[in-house]
Amino acid sequence: FLVTIFFATACLQAGFAAYPSELGDQTDTDYHVGGWLPGSYDDIHNTLAPLLDKYLNTEVAPLFNPPLKFHFRVIDYSMDSYSTSELEDGSLDFMYSLSGRLACLEPQYGWTAIATQRAYVAGKATGGQGSIIFTLLSNENIKNITDFKDKRIGIGFVFSGNAYTLAVQTILKHGVNIFTDTSQLAYFDVDFESHYQAVMRGAIDVGILPASWIWANHVADLPLLRVHNPKQVTWEGEPFPIVTSTALVPQYSVSAGPFVP
Repeated sequence: FLVTIFFATACLQAGFAAYPSELGDQTDTDYHVGGWLPGSYDDIHNTLAPLLDKYLNTEVAPLFNPPLKFHFRVIDYSMDSYSTSELEDGSLDFMYSLSGRLACLEPQYGWTAIATQRAYVAGKATGGQGSIIFTLLSNENIKNITDFKDKRIGIGFVFSGNAYTLAVQTILKHGVNIFTDTSQLAYFDVDFESHYQAVMRGAIDVGILPASWIWANHVADLPLLRVHNPKQVTWEGEPFPIVTSTALVPQYSVSAGPFVP
């Protein structure tokens, strides 16, 4: 009951796809919302608090009888025992995080995905995201993915679909096992800018980054880059606004815990 109402009112305006429902009386009034993005605690808090704290409490909470109270907290996945205990003991009701993370929560803890974010990519709203695998166009030693053998390859946060998983799967499908010699890998976690600049200055040969991030931050550099395995793909029947090297996965998603009515 609350799941449908909550995200019909709050998440549509925040850029989520959800279904509207009729508001009604609600017995529970306090709900805890966890949020995670790549970055530091302050980065996550400053980005998500306007939605998961201010907006929910000023715009959504008063719509219920009695009014609700939403408590936002930053989830630190590096503190495994802490974050796991929050999921198990019911102290979190909703979670905003990577779709890959939520896919793990569903079978392990009985959480249910209820909304997927839509983001503007090149001026068009979409619920999908993909990766770009790229090298410098001036690097004549790398013309395609099969040339990646023995080259320095940057990888990102391993739970990220568009900064790691999608691109690695694509590279493996082209017959290049980047795990044969892990010394060729350079790990940048969620520092996309350092990852990108390492390619641009020749410190590494291959970069793997979210397609939308490159478009938003370095679109002027695209003529300097060789995009490997370029493709125009669709998401939910609509053309994805930019070229990617991979298939697409959902944007950030919201999940509800099994304790939510």
